[in-house]
Amino acid sequence: MIISYLFFSNKNNNSTPFKNVYFTGILRDLKKNKISKSLGNSPDLESILKLNSLSILKTTLLEINTGADFIFKDSVFKNKDVFLKKIKNALTFFKKTNTFTL
Repeated sequence: MIISYLFFSNKNNNSTPFKNVYFTGILRDLKKNKISKSLGNSPDLESILKLNSLSILKTTLLEINTGADFIFKDSVFKNKDVFLKKIKNALTFFKKTNTFTL
């Protein structure tokens, strides 16, 4: 689709329709099927947020590589919980000992 935009735009207008192209990955389930609302297999955000904090969800989304597919499973949130607790404990320690300065 992108290549056809480039060809037709260059032929008709002598210019490119856009400067940057961003590739995004697809969210997939454990069977590597595409997750979408239209297929009815999308995860329920409310149930995810009841089990995990918003910080854990944000950290998980930041970890996804651009252009790569992401396999959605519940265990990915457990690893982030341990990581964020370690960061929080370290920052609390630095704050109490007044050794953290920017």
